[in-house]
Amino acid sequence: MYGAIYISRTQVVRVYLPRSFNLSDAIRRSKFYINGTISKVLKWKTLRRYEVIELSTLENSPEQLQLHSPDFGIKSTKILDQDRTFEKRRVIYTLLRNEKLEWISDWIKFHVQEHGADAVIIADNGSTTHSCKELSDTISSISDIAAGGVFSVPLPWGHNHRAHRADDAEFLQSAMLNFVRDAFLSQSSSVLCADVDELVVAKDETSVFDAARPWGYATFPGVWYYPARNRTSARHLDHFFYNPNDKACPHKYVYNPKSLLGQQSLAVHSLEKLNRRLLCVGSRFHFVHCRAISRSWKFDRLDWDDRDLIEDIDLRTKLLRTFSEPTVHDSERH
Repeated sequence: MYGAIYISRTQVVRVYLPRSFNLSDAIRRSKFYINGTISKVLKWKTLRRYEVIELSTLENSPEQLQLHSPDFGIKSTKILDQDRTFEKRRVIYTLLRNEKLEWISDWIKFHVQEHGADAVIIADNGSTTHSCKELSDTISSISDIAAGGVFSVPLPWGHNHRAHRADDAEFLQSAMLNFVRDAFLSQSSSVLCADVDELVVAKDETSVFDAARPWGYATFPGVWYYPARNRTSARHLDHFFYNPNDKACPHKYVYNPKSLLGQQSLAVHSLEKLNRRLLCVGSRFHFVHCRAISRSWKFDRLDWDDRDLIEDIDLRTKLLRTFSEPTVHDSERH
C-alpha cells in the first residue's frame, strides 16, 4: 500500500496501491480494519499503473488501517488527513532520487522567478546522497516560497522496459501524482508537475499556472537543450543550445486540483484518459529539458554530438536574467 487518506467530504478512506494483477484475488480474500473496526470495500478502481480502493468509515479522522490477509498476514499503515498547507498556493511538484541539491535549488528558483510559484512539494524516492532534512532546508532557503513539504517514499519505482512498444511498469510515479494531489494539494490554486531537469519557459510574460484557468488543465511540449561545455558539472543556466533534428519531448502539464479535469487520473505526461495534445498551450509555453541535469539512470545523458547544436540567444538571455536577478515577489509581478 502506497498510502491511505481520509476524504472528509465523502467520509471514506482512500487507499493507493500498485497494480495488483495476480495478487488481486489475495487482496479480495483479505479484510480491512480502520481503527480496529472492520470496513467495507465501497469501490475498487483499476487504472493503468495503479489501483484505488475506497473503504467505508464512520469515524472522523481515523488513524490506522490494517489489512488482515490469509496470504500476507497483518499489514498496517497510517491514515492521513487531507493537508491544507498548500491551500490557494501555486505549487511545483516532483518525485526525485539523488538529484544534486544545487539542481533542485535552481529548479525552484526558476519557477518562482518566471511563473510566481510560491510552494514546493517533493517526494523523495529513497535518496542516498542527501537526507529529507537537507531537501527541506534547500526549499526553506529560497525566498518567496511560502509553503514547502518533503516526504519519503523509499519504494520500488517499477520496471522500465527498453523493448519497443513494451509498457513501463512505473507504478510509483503515477500513483504518487494522484496520492499527492489528494493528500496535500486538493485545495491548491494550481499545480505544475515537472522533473528537476525541466524548466517551463513562456513566450511572453504570462505564468504557466494561469494556463490552467480556462479548463483546469493544460499541456505543453518539451525541447532537449544542451550545455556548451562542462557536461559533468553543468547547471540549468548552461543549457541554451538545441539540436533542430531532435524529436520533441513528451508533454508535461499544469492543473487546477479543484477543477473537473484536475480531479481525473493523472499520468506522467497528461491525464490518463486524455490525449496529451488536447488542451495544449504549446504556442505559449514549452519546457527546456536540460540534458546534463541527470543521474543517467535511464541512459547515458552525457553522451551527445555537439556538431549540430544551435545557440538559443533568447533562452540564454532569460536564463542569465533569471539566475542573476533577485526573486520577484508575486505582488510585484502582477
